[in-house]
Amino acid sequence: MHPAPLDVTPDEHGIDAEERANQWLADGIKASEDGRVTKAERCFQKAKFWRGRADQISGRAGSQAAACIE
Repeated sequence: MHPAPLDVTPDEHGIDAEERANQWLADGIKASEDGRVTKAERCFQKAKFWRGRADQISGRAGSQAAACIE
């Protein structure tokens, strides 16, 4: 993986993380449909990681955590 260019905005980082999460989710769904349970679980874990990263970058992570506690 190449380091991110210095002129990339936080919004672009967030979009990249969302795209990665969506791709891992799609891969997990495909693996699940094909009966590849272990691969599907691994893909879903990676999708969750990237979704969390996207939320963290966009600032949504803190508000969602607070909403779950209330």
